[in-house]
Amino acid sequence: MSITILTSKSRTPSECYFFILLWLALFAGSHALVLPTAILAPRANPSGTIPPRGAIIVRQKNPLPGEHPTIPDAIRSLRGTTGPKTIFIYPGNYNLGVYISYGHPLTIQGFTQAPNTYAQNQVTVSVATGRVESGGDPESSAIWIQQNDFKMFNVNVVNNYGTGTDTQAVAVTAQGERHGKLLRPCLAHHHSTRF
Repeated sequence: MSITILTSKSRTPSECYFFILLWLALFAGSHALVLPTAILAPRANPSGTIPPRGAIIVRQKNPLPGEHPTIPDAIRSLRGTTGPKTIFIYPGNYNLGVYISYGHPLTIQGFTQAPNTYAQNQVTVSVATGRVESGGDPESSAIWIQQNDFKMFNVNVVNNYGTGTDTQAVAVTAQGERHGKLLRPCLAHHHSTRF
């Protein structure tokens, strides 16, 4: 790209400096359009219906080859792997407690039509386990997270155990650092979350 400035008079050094900066700005601007911006920064608003590239997939009904029918199966598939991972969960009510311990950053993302709110979550993890029967709060949790660098989005978590006295139950126990969660309010009796 070249810019020619026709003028009938001499320019001062500050005017020349201005035109040089203008030329550099135009040059940089014209070339910035071809930069692969999708690679430079992560998407600010990921899809809630399409799994991210490379995600481990959980599909309760009719899983495809390489997909997992339960969340614990997907967690077990992480054994022996390294690096950040994402688990994408298709719609369903998953009635199994989930224990999460992975030595690298992990994101769990539930299927939703509205990824920035929990109002349309279509994934629920539920159990009906009490503290007394299971041996403690973490053990009674629908989801027990025991790791650093964990994020979970668009997943409803419910512990349906009991409604009377001595029916303490926990929906989520989170132990570790740097956790981020966008959850529907967790539902349980006496304690919903334990961090």
